[in-house]
Amino acid sequence: MNVRLLKAKRIERDIRQSEVAHYLGITPKSACEKENSQRCRYTVEEMLKLSEYLKMSLTRISSKSIEIKQFQPNQCSQTA
Repeated sequence: MNVRLLKAKRIERDIRQSEVAHYLGITPKSACEKENSQRCRYTVEEMLKLSEYLKMSLTRISSKSIEIKQFQPNQCSQTA
């Protein structure tokens, strides 16, 4: 996800970070951390909401394709 583009669009539209946080249902601190992170820290649900809120396509704000890893049973540790 292109977090720099999201931040630029938020500022361009005069939307405060706290408004985005409220819309996403997260704390302002979390919104700040996610927006200023080098890596995408948004969940898929948050990304969909952001694209709607900022009136941008998900394709446009995604700098990389979204990968959803499938559950692999052999990756879990088993306890006896």
